Amino acid sequence: MTTDAGYGLENTGWEIEEARESTGSRKASWVLVGLLLVAVAGFGVWYRNSRKIAPPADVPTSLLLVSMTNHTGDSTLGGLFGSGVLLDLQQSPHLSVRGQGSVILGGKALGITVDGEPSMGDARRIARAAGAANIAFGDIRMEQSSYALSIRIYDAASGSRLADLTETASSREQIGGAIDRLAAEVRSNLGETGDSIGRDSVPLSREATSNLDALQAYATGDTLKGSGQMDDAMFAFQRAIALDSRFTQAYIELADIYRQQHAEVAAAKAATNAQDYTAGAGERTQALAQASYALNAQGDYAQAINALQQFGGRYPADVEAHIQLAVAQRQAGRYADSLATAQSVLAQAPYNMAARIDAELAMIGLDQTDAANQMEQQSSAAGQTHPGVAAILNLLNASSAPILNLSADGAQIAAKADIAGVLDAAGQLNAGLATWRDVAGHVTAVPELGSATGYALARAALDRALTGDCTTAKGLLQESSPQPAGADANFAAGMASVLCMDIEGAKRNLADLSKGTPVFVGAKSFYIPDLAAAIEWKSGNASGALAKLQGIKDDPTAMGPYLKALIHLASNQPLSVLEDLQPLQQHKGVVVLGNPMIYSLVEFQMGRAYAASGDARNATTSYKNFLASWVNADPGNSLVAEAQAHSN
Repeated sequence: MTTDAGYGLENTGWEIEEARESTGSRKASWVLVGLLLVAVAGFGVWYRNSRKIAPPADVPTSLLLVSMTNHTGDSTLGGLFGSGVLLDLQQSPHLSVRGQGSVILGGKALGITVDGEPSMGDARRIARAAGAANIAFGDIRMEQSSYALSIRIYDAASGSRLADLTETASSREQIGGAIDRLAAEVRSNLGETGDSIGRDSVPLSREATSNLDALQAYATGDTLKGSGQMDDAMFAFQRAIALDSRFTQAYIELADIYRQQHAEVAAAKAATNAQDYTAGAGERTQALAQASYALNAQGDYAQAINALQQFGGRYPADVEAHIQLAVAQRQAGRYADSLATAQSVLAQAPYNMAARIDAELAMIGLDQTDAANQMEQQSSAAGQTHPGVAAILNLLNASSAPILNLSADGAQIAAKADIAGVLDAAGQLNAGLATWRDVAGHVTAVPELGSATGYALARAALDRALTGDCTTAKGLLQESSPQPAGADANFAAGMASVLCMDIEGAKRNLADLSKGTPVFVGAKSFYIPDLAAAIEWKSGNASGALAKLQGIKDDPTAMGPYLKALIHLASNQPLSVLEDLQPLQQHKGVVVLGNPMIYSLVEFQMGRAYAASGDARNATTSYKNFLASWVNADPGNSLVAEAQAHSN
């Protein structure tokens, strides 16, 4: 090992003169400034609003791993070197470390093409824009029959070399141990004490895997996920697990991807495996596995939030933990907390795609649509987009810019589901159904996505049941029944069944929702009482149905208050309908996140209620509002015909 602190750039061979920025680079820089302003504004908010995490006494040292170059001739070693270093360094509570995915996305935002190892000038520009104080270049090469692993650390502001570190491995099997030693030296050279390193260090073989091929597959998945290529990342993580069936981090990543793709059963299984295989792993991995299990296997958002907040007290700059915290807070309906947490991530990692998506979704939940639009536009200009979020924003803006020719081509599975829901909610039910079937079709290539197929078909059925097309809805339910189903899919299928008068089918879904120990918390709090109430109503007991719905508060699905409105409308109580729907009209963001179709039908049902109460003027206004969002609806739609008849 050699440490050469204080070497200037003149000794490195790196070119320190940075290229003059082009017009495109200047534009990208202004876009980045916008992203940073949005992110930094939330950093202080996060600390002010947090009740469980105190502000850290000092800001953790930040390090950007720019590149880990492979010169061995063995193509499998480059990715695993970088991934192994990252996994080791992430165990430090005193270090905020970001991998090559941040470099790629940062370069894209600045107009810099990162293909291989970027220049020192480009690396420093990316690091400064990302707020990283230090940058690291590494390489692995052969020295006779041994492997030499090296890392050079530089100050991002001055460009001065801080350390030049080297470790050797006598064989391929010993590379993991060399990575452990090298990571410990990096931490030491960046100011961490020996006691801290010893306390918060677990060998890579226990923290992750001793199988280098599995580590290489994980590295591929990590890079793909960081750049938003979730479908390909899923295959890479699956390969990692095929090579090491106890690879905890790979299970955690898969659980996250499966959840986003609505493969609920697979997400729960992956999270359970992650929890089961954490013995011997470090504090960070155990905390993330515990939170993943609470989030994906139990639906216990409060437990996930508590675990992540406790962990965040010691690891205040851990990006992945805070992204998961933002997700859990949003799932629990705590949109302000979720936004603050996502913004705190963006304050230190402005290129992070997952944090940007979380921030935009939280803004939508808070009815801050203009801010979400602005952030999505800035992100798009920086080369980052999320088609699903963009589709939801299009729906919220539909009165001024009607949805037309919305395409899911090229979108990832999770985004396609969002787009399908938006197409349905815009009255473009034929295109919506085609997109739902596209989502469902992925199971033929990926058996683990069977529950995603069940979800897609059940959601498509529910949307059609809500619009009165029970013939199509029942056919979709028959298709979905052989597939495994999680809580979301069971609820959608059960509600579609009961709305189409298949009460026995709905009862079967209710029984499935009630199974399990513990019952999925979201099902216990909302799905079960909502579905039980719908069954009571369609069985002829409207008062009993309303009694079951009375105790439900803050229903994130929006189905509870919407169902109350339907019951009151059928009972000729139009004023109660308006009272039921008013909260949904006032908090559109929460409704559209819960179910876009309910969002679009609120105005339609208000039109019916006003008409039933004799208020023709307000009935006309509500029907016209509905028609404005369904201006490009499929021809011959009965809801459109009814609205047109009352709005002339």
